[in-house]
Amino acid sequence: MLLAYGRGCLVNDSALRHRLMAILCADASGYSRRMAQDELATVAELDAARQVFRERVAKHGGRIVDTAGDSVLAVFETAAGAVDAAVAVQRQLAHAGTGEPESEHLRFRIGVHLGDVIEKPDGSVYGHGVNVAARLQALALEGGISVSDSVRNTLGERAAHRFVDQGQHAVRNIGQPLHAFGSPSKGRWRRIQEQRGKRLTQQPRRPRPWAICRCSCHRCMDARRTSRR
Repeated sequence: MLLAYGRGCLVNDSALRHRLMAILCADASGYSRRMAQDELATVAELDAARQVFRERVAKHGGRIVDTAGDSVLAVFETAAGAVDAAVAVQRQLAHAGTGEPESEHLRFRIGVHLGDVIEKPDGSVYGHGVNVAARLQALALEGGISVSDSVRNTLGERAAHRFVDQGQHAVRNIGQPLHAFGSPSKGRWRRIQEQRGKRLTQQPRRPRPWAICRCSCHRCMDARRTSRR
């Protein structure tokens, strides 16, 4: 029987499970820089953020797999649960930093992917799906979320208003270009909505009389009458 290595010991390959799961990967932005400035305050803020992740992940049916360094890795049975948890985490962290300059509080990038993983008996997960989630996390804005096309397609119209197309990206150790959809950070999302609102309320310009052809067809005659109003 084949054996696989895992954390210094041999693992029976029959105990390894291939599963389709939603993977959430998060990482603190600017963590090393903040640690150099104030270690105690940064560690305290990281611990508080991890508690937010624990609460929100558990509430939406997931579980924390790892919290190495300044990262968080969690898995869910459904893509909807992973996305709902990610959104809840970012909202709570943004609310906790209300009234402070953006540079004064710890912000996370979150990536979510729906894909195959290998699950070990101790609950740890590995595989291509985890790698994709990590690459999506790197594509996210600070305080934002990036999801794969598999997540976007699974959620359908539910995600249409929440994520914008980030295009295709060639990323390290992933054979095919990665199509990402991003949910901007709170401030950037507000600016995008404001710009959209301006475009929607902007009135179309009337054609200039001298820019209209002078032929006698009905279309041009109607356009000339409209321009004189």
